[in-house]
Amino acid sequence: MVVVFGPGFEGHPDTVFCNELKGFDTQELKLAWVARQNEFLIKQVDPLAECEAPGKPKLWTPFPLAVMTCIGIEMLGAHKYGDARNDSNRHFRKTVEDMDEGLKDTKQTPDGQDKPLSDFVYEGFRHSLAHGFYGKWVFITHTPTEIEK
Repeated sequence: MVVVFGPGFEGHPDTVFCNELKGFDTQELKLAWVARQNEFLIKQVDPLAECEAPGKPKLWTPFPLAVMTCIGIEMLGAHKYGDARNDSNRHFRKTVEDMDEGLKDTKQTPDGQDKPLSDFVYEGFRHSLAHGFYGKWVFITHTPTEIEK
């Protein structure tokens, strides 16, 4: 299966596929990363944050913003920490802990396990969005004509 990584960039005008990334040098990886982030995250979040007047949102979109926030954390964590083989989502938790040191604190769960609060953010928030609401299908394309179909 061919998986799209993101849109083209200067020097590589065509769509970038995941299997191409291993052949990119450091500069190409940076350009691919920036193009992906701009197209799939920033350009999609900006309209949700537009306001008609100061302090008055034009749109109220908590669910899409929550999904996009999780995607942003996921992208930054994968870039900064990579995926550990035994815990493929530890990078999400580490990034959340980077955002707030208090989320490293360990608390007892209802079933008696000691876990950092970042696990709650992952399991109770991100995991629920991605699996409970099938959030993975919320973010399929960035092309408006495909969305309109």
